[in-house]
Amino acid sequence: MILGACTFDESDLNQFLKGWINGSNSTLEVFITVVKTIDLGLVFDGIELELRDPISMLTYPRSIQIIGDLDIRRNDGTVASIQRGLEFAGPRVMNYFTMVVWPQGSS
Repeated sequence: MILGACTFDESDLNQFLKGWINGSNSTLEVFITVVKTIDLGLVFDGIELELRDPISMLTYPRSIQIIGDLDIRRNDGTVASIQRGLEFAGPRVMNYFTMVVWPQGSS
């Protein structure tokens, strides 16, 4: 799912991530959106994070590169990596929020 620029705020992203962790959007492979500058503490409130080595780089099967950042784990053990904060060039400051779901055993 690639949304481009949207009006999601911290609460929207938090609910989306918690829903995914609890089994919603089970066929989701990629989630990319562009949002205004957000408070990541609020986005990840109540979500267990696994920090990825900041110099690690993984390439998702659809040629999306994830460098460092965070992993979250769904209740069934599926891992998703989140890359946040890459700036989007536009008329105002906005940032990409990217989430890729790894096929079982590949993260």
